[in-house]
Parts: sequence; C-alpha cells; structure tokens
Amino acid sequence: MPANYYAVSKISNELAAYYYSNNFKINISGLRFFTVYGPWGRPDMAYYKFSEALKKDKKIIVFNEGNMSRDMTHISDICNGIYLSMKFKTQKNEIFNLGNSSPVKVSHLIRHLEKHFRKKAKISYKKSTDEIKKTYADLTKSKKYLGYNPKIKFEEGMKEFLDWFDEYNLR
Repeated sequence: MPANYYAVSKISNELAAYYYSNNFKINISGLRFFTVYGPWGRPDMAYYKFSEALKKDKKIIVFNEGNMSRDMTHISDICNGIYLSMKFKTQKNEIFNLGNSSPVKVSHLIRHLEKHFRKKAKISYKKSTDEIKKTYADLTKSKKYLGYNPKIKFEEGMKEFLDWFDEYNLR
C-alpha cells in the first residue's frame, strides 16, 4: 500500500498505463525517476531549497532528524535512461527504474552543502509520517533490458549543480 499521496499518484499512473496497454494493445514503457538533480533543477526539491536557505542564512526544515536517504540521480543519467528506453522495443506495458541505486542521507547532503557555502545550516527539525525512510532504485531490469548504467557520482553531480547555482544566483 502507498505510504503517501506521491506514491498514490505514481501507482495511479502505472495502473492507467497498464489498462491502456492491455485493452488497446499499446506498447508502453513507463519510467520511474528517483530524486533527479542537477543544473536548472526544480526549486521545490530539498537540495535546491537547502542551497537557497544556506546562501541566504535562512532556516531549513529537516524532517525526521535528517535520517532519510534519497537515491540522488543526476539529470544526465536520467536523460541517458530516457534515450535508452526510446530505443527499447516492448511488446507490452513495461516499467523501468531510472535512479542511481546509491542512496544519500539527507544529513550527508546538508553537510556537503555546508562545506560548499562555508557556513553552518540553521535547521528546524520536524517530524513527518509522510516521509519514506529510504528510496533507491532497483536497476536490475533497467540494466538488463535498456543497458542503463548511471555514471555520475553524488559529489561530482552536486559540484556541477552548485557551480550552476552560484553562477545563476549572481544575476
């Protein structure tokens, strides 16, 4: 059973794809993205929000003591996975995970950002029952059928994001 509304939305989409694939004989490849980050990233994502807060000396809200882990996946790895999935010829409804399969603790992300900005984060800890403790992609199927293999390590990808972030915020 889904743990939060976000999971409900994902399952609903996959069930709709399954229905159309089976009832209208449409070959569909669905892609599950796992915490995508990089230059021009989404401002609502934790890595982006935390970076903005640190830069502006504002508080960041961290749920569950920062003990959750997320499978941080660089945008270039996601783009490669999308490309590979377009070349894959399916005979039915298929779902592929596109992630990094190497979860990063939220507390580690914060320490990484603190080091970059050379300042200590002002943190407001809150409890949440909606937060999943750990997300990571099982890439077995994606590797086997798509040849998907993420290349960008967290430190390398975050450096690219932070270089972009610093430049973008000079404007």
